[in-house]
Amino acid sequence: MQQCQRTVVASAIFGNYDILQQPENISESSKDTVCFFMFLDEETEAALKNSTTIDHTKRIGLWRVVVVRNLPYSDARRNGKVPKLLLHRLFPNVRYSIWIDGKLKLVRDPYQVLERFLWRKNVSFAISRHYRRFDVYEEAEANKAGGKYDNASIDYQIEFYKREGLTHYSSAKLPITSDVPEGCVIIREHIPITNLFTCLWFNEVDRFTSRDQLSFSTVRDKIRSRVNWTADMFLDCERRDFVVQSYHRELLEQRQATLRSRPPLRPPMVQIQPRKMLPDNASKEPGKASSAKKLPGKRTRDKKSSSKRSHRTKVVGGKEAIQL
Repeated sequence: MQQCQRTVVASAIFGNYDILQQPENISESSKDTVCFFMFLDEETEAALKNSTTIDHTKRIGLWRVVVVRNLPYSDARRNGKVPKLLLHRLFPNVRYSIWIDGKLKLVRDPYQVLERFLWRKNVSFAISRHYRRFDVYEEAEANKAGGKYDNASIDYQIEFYKREGLTHYSSAKLPITSDVPEGCVIIREHIPITNLFTCLWFNEVDRFTSRDQLSFSTVRDKIRSRVNWTADMFLDCERRDFVVQSYHRELLEQRQATLRSRPPLRPPMVQIQPRKMLPDNASKEPGKASSAKKLPGKRTRDKKSSSKRSHRTKVVGGKEAIQL
């Protein structure tokens, strides 16, 4: 880790919660100069050994695997915040880092990501904003509704931030576009101000709940009140362009079990309309309709006398005489 000099792409899977995915579309230059590190706990390592071969260099594909022992927390999500927010402590000689959550797969070259979100904009920290919510109060209610953490702890954290000056998001906060990040991707330059920001952000995760979306804006605004710096927040659709999100392992296994338990689908029933029987004198040529021949009713004496039919008579002189 100390030998990594310029750029690192890092991720982590704790509690065997996600499925390890290999980066794609990585250039040969990035393979030579970018470090790819995957942090695992012992539980995840044991599960991977049953399905994946870890070679003598401790690599799985592009990922250099680091097995972490003596974890500081009993909560796997909170343990994952250590490499996520303190990468500058783990890689002291790195200049740039791209963090992606374990549920994501990188599908763009790391240098393309850095150029697009840091170098082109001349910023030192970039994170995507939430695709739906912009307000921390709304995010807290969504976390409680989704059972992400116990409600009392979330309420306590929000009430504390409210006393510290947290307000609802509004257009008055522009050019800040959101108070809620989609924290699964962090792109940053390792300089003192970004190192300070992520350290303070980690302090809030350690102090309150592990839901880092709730504490992001409070830490950001505290720093902005003292120095001219802010975190750049790009659209979530831009994030989806360079990482592909998968289901967590538990949800994926549930979906697969559900599909296996379902009976096979029957082919759709095709109802065949009965053919309409045409009368004998119907026209066989398309486009020519013919009316059905009416059956004659009971003949009357008047109709018989008025009908214009030819009748054969007796033979006269060897010839038939036809009477009209």
